[in-house]
Amino acid sequence: MSQIGIIAGAGDLPIATAKMAVAKGLTPSIISLDNRDLSDFTPCDARHFVVTQIEAIISHFVSQDIVNIVMVGKVERPQLTPDLIIDETAKQLLLQSHGAGDDAVLGAILGLMQQSGLQIIPISSLLADHKLPANYDNNIGPAPSQASLAIAKTTHARLGDLDVGQALVLQDERIIAIEAAEGTDEMIKRAADYLMDSRDALFLKASKSNQNKLLDPPVFGAQTLALCVSSGIRIIALEAEHCLLAIPLSELEDLCEAHQIRLISLTQDEAP
Repeated sequence: MSQIGIIAGAGDLPIATAKMAVAKGLTPSIISLDNRDLSDFTPCDARHFVVTQIEAIISHFVSQDIVNIVMVGKVERPQLTPDLIIDETAKQLLLQSHGAGDDAVLGAILGLMQQSGLQIIPISSLLADHKLPANYDNNIGPAPSQASLAIAKTTHARLGDLDVGQALVLQDERIIAIEAAEGTDEMIKRAADYLMDSRDALFLKASKSNQNKLLDPPVFGAQTLALCVSSGIRIIALEAEHCLLAIPLSELEDLCEAHQIRLISLTQDEAP
């Protein structure tokens, strides 16, 4: 594998992914789905597309004989405006998935890519230091109670059944907030109004049950950690191996130590 395709959403993680690919001797071909400055990816080949140009994206990689693709960064569902560039494949996909959850849409896109000979590979194959290992515990700050963890995991499992969100916050065995369409960071801001200063709150983020972890892995980074700190959340539980860290683990550990945040992992069997 000398070439690799990167479908890049928003954030800094796509840039780190491209740099790591180059460091590993790979030649990345990058499709950026946001309006970022493509010079961020220098010296890699990078081009702008919109997410509704599915045919063009697939053709781009096929024409370059690129088989292995990673998808990284946040991608928003497009707003259906008159000036939206949308090809016939994307139009049909949107019609077929109307009312469906994100998992169904992503699964349909994966199927189209596989039919064209493209193979989605896990981002962890490039960013090995951007995840928590199994049984990880930094042993800093307050330890979560087993009762709180059990309630958090049970609730999260129900969210997966409903294709809702990847994260939640609880305190004193009481669910404070559940992630929905607003995303993780906005959920934490909302939860802050309901947290009591004298009690340790817990944040959990993991893949939804039956979720395709190649296309939409849970992500946790410095910005989300800062929101947890400002909101009074002192315990963070992330899914081992599959929750993608937006920064290297060593940097996240330093931040947790500075703010006395407990950071633990849930193994795949334990995670919902």
